[in-house]
Amino acid sequence: MMLEAKGQPAIVDGQGHQGSARNPGSPIRVLHLGTTEQGGISEVIRLICGLGGDAEHRTLQTHRRVGTLGKVLTLLSAAARLTGTLISGRTDIYHLHAAAFGSVTRKWILLALIKAAGGRAIVHVHGGRFKEFYEALPTAGRYVVRYGLRRVDGLIVLSPEWATFFEVLAPKTPTLVLPNAVELPAQDVTNPPTSAWSLAFLGKLNRHKGIYDLVRAVARSTPEIVLEIGGTGDVEQLRALTTELGIRDRVLFYGWVDGDQRHELLSRARALALPSYAEGLPMAVLEAMAHSLPVIVTPVGGIPSLIRHGQNGLIVEAGKVEELTSAINLLAQDPLLARRLGAAARDTVVDAYGVRQFEANLIAFYRRFLEPPPNGS
Repeated sequence: MMLEAKGQPAIVDGQGHQGSARNPGSPIRVLHLGTTEQGGISEVIRLICGLGGDAEHRTLQTHRRVGTLGKVLTLLSAAARLTGTLISGRTDIYHLHAAAFGSVTRKWILLALIKAAGGRAIVHVHGGRFKEFYEALPTAGRYVVRYGLRRVDGLIVLSPEWATFFEVLAPKTPTLVLPNAVELPAQDVTNPPTSAWSLAFLGKLNRHKGIYDLVRAVARSTPEIVLEIGGTGDVEQLRALTTELGIRDRVLFYGWVDGDQRHELLSRARALALPSYAEGLPMAVLEAMAHSLPVIVTPVGGIPSLIRHGQNGLIVEAGKVEELTSAINLLAQDPLLARRLGAAARDTVVDAYGVRQFEANLIAFYRRFLEPPPNGS
């Protein structure tokens, strides 16, 4: 049985059993293991650590965007600090944040340490390329991935679609479907008109995020559209492409944006486009929806559970530049439609993706594992 975490926590395991909880007055001591550098995972970790309430959150940096030696040293340092934490016994839940590829390798090494010491570990799967990563592995590699997923105490995924996939790999692992949450702006954003029609993009600048398709679509769109890009990655390659397409003056690169700068970009934008080839449940889309922006997205990962085409956003097929161009032009030329979709998008976030609801479901899942794990688990 697969359930979404809306209102009551959706906890699923092979037995259908609910876990027991300890004294609800006791704070849960949680250590988050993952990257705290720029990106969607770091945004989720930041949000969780800011919740407070019934849990005390700490972070342990496991990855940095440096050379190979620096990455190895970061992992070794994390393993050493983790060992000290395990010895001290000052942590109730180890919350590992994983994406795919090297992220899984790092987390599985740390997971082995945690389980060897009898700790309770939850793996939180982010990003949208886990299936691609898993299917490309040799037989031995797939076995290692499945072993880790079955060894972990609990699993958190972003959508029912991902729950279905992971149920095959680890049918008895308790799984929580927990969509990302977003903090609403202090008040409704009106997105005041500017001299140009601004289209926002927030995310990693690579082919998997569809940014090259988006630049080509903007080149084919109505001339007044300006693309404002927040993110790091293939900046020089994309600048060259904008020059080749003759739209260098219509595409603005800001680098990584967060905090007030991110809010300002979304507040002046008329829409957000994220034409990705793979996703989990992108924070950028939820943030844009919270700002009452219409969004243009692709039907990948958890997005079909979030966006209903023509009701609270527009869906185009990944890689279809002409479809993407048409969707951009439609919003630019029909302001009433854009406002209707934006208002419905904000309502969607308010109804189902609020921080308080996210916190309640996460804490309930934590409490499930606060009893000592069975011998040999």
